[in-house]
Amino acid sequence: VAALDANGKVHTWGYGPYGGNSLQVQNELVDVVDIFAKGRSFIALKKDASAVVWGEVESSTNMKKLQSQLTDIKHIEYFQNTYAALKKDGSVVSWGWRSDAYPIRSALKDVASLTANSCAFAVLSPTGDAHFWGDGINCGVDWIKKTDITGVKEIISVGTGFLLLRDNTTTPQILADDTDYAYLFGFH
Repeated sequence: VAALDANGKVHTWGYGPYGGNSLQVQNELVDVVDIFAKGRSFIALKKDASAVVWGEVESSTNMKKLQSQLTDIKHIEYFQNTYAALKKDGSVVSWGWRSDAYPIRSALKDVASLTANSCAFAVLSPTGDAHFWGDGINCGVDWIKKTDITGVKEIISVGTGFLLLRDNTTTPQILADDTDYAYLFGFH
């Protein structure tokens, strides 16, 4: 458990490995404006738009490298022990279990919005290009990656799917793959 007091200081208690013990980062947990708690880890957003992570984080995550990247944070999303942070400069940093965005890494440098459903992330560029990464099995993300998705105005998270609203219509985009299954970006 983590609590934020009126002075911007964070207090934690509970099972240590899951964030109940924040001694390793306690000196950094000042001037905090919000706490983001999901799974077995926590993120504190500070007044200076930096973030502090503690608790159980995927073992492959290089915490020293990650911590230095968590500056100028605008927005944070989460699914299945995986986090992504949209920075003020439009870049995205991700970490955790399914954080590998290698196939779309170039798309994570100019992002207007970031959203997550229960098993994937979606980013939208300022020009309306949509890109996805996450759980390819449960969200159909591998199939979506192969689809050219442009002209999107807004991405809405819906359960294990994403609803895409286009600039020129109020009708959500629905795709069909070569097996004639209809996809609402994840529902199949």
